[in-house]
Amino acid sequence: MINRVTNQGLAVAAQRNLQLSLNTLSRLQETASSLKRIAAPSDDPAGTADSIRVRSEQNAVAQFSRNISDGNSWLGVVDTALDKTGDILRKVRDLTVQGANDGALSPTQKEAIAVELESLRTELLTTANTKYLGRTVFAGNSDAGVAFNPDLTFTGTGSTVDRRISETTSIRVDADGAATFGQGGQSAFALIDNIVSDLRAGVNVTLESARSTSGS
Repeated sequence: MINRVTNQGLAVAAQRNLQLSLNTLSRLQETASSLKRIAAPSDDPAGTADSIRVRSEQNAVAQFSRNISDGNSWLGVVDTALDKTGDILRKVRDLTVQGANDGALSPTQKEAIAVELESLRTELLTTANTKYLGRTVFAGNSDAGVAFNPDLTFTGTGSTVDRRISETTSIRVDADGAATFGQGGQSAFALIDNIVSDLRAGVNVTLESARSTSGS
């Protein structure tokens, strides 16, 4: 049996095709104006899943980039502080050698060396308490505000400041103040105090005593 195609059927088919064309045109216009191929997840479920995955990866990369930038800033501050620490300690050593020359120095000259050493000790403590964005760079995640208190106690908690720079890699961006400067009576600050005390007491200061924090 052959079905007869009526004019009404042709009109319905034409109207349906026209509506499909209008819908397609509308989607194309929206895509052109928004510059987005997928306006709704239903447009392309597989493409939507891929888009979500790519965006997640982009966000992760952006976060890693921020972490790297922040980490570089931390390490720059630490590096500068360590360089300054080295300069200070070299000056301390030179003054200690100079102060050990008992025969050529008067008490007044020794006192001048002692005063300069005290100034270097203050500068060293300030360097040990260096901060970046309000956080000490030598005391890990301590919230004490300083790495070393005036009584030379170390405030570090044993935790470190780390920055994740990839899915599998994290790096430490702070420095261990206890390992760098020592603690309490075994610290570089106490060492300088002992040298100053020896100079003022008339005790001969030698390089060997400069390496010890036992004092006299």
